[in-house]
Amino acid sequence: MNLLGHIVAESLRNKLQHERMKNALKTFFGAWKDEDRPELQSGVDHYVRNQRKTTRSKRDA
Repeated sequence: MNLLGHIVAESLRNKLQHERMKNALKTFFGAWKDEDRPELQSGVDHYVRNQRKTTRSKRDA
C-alpha cells in the first residue's frame, strides 16, 4: 500500500471510531440516574475517601 493508501485507511479508521463513539454516547446518554446511586449524593470525592478509609481499615485489621 502506498502512502496515500495508508493516509486514507487511517482517516477511515479514525472516522469509524468517531462514529462508534458518537453512537454509543447517543445510546447510553441518560442511563445513569442519580436516584440509582444514593451513595454519591454527597459527592464523588466524599465517596472515594470513604471507600479508601474502609479499605485501609480492613487491610490494617
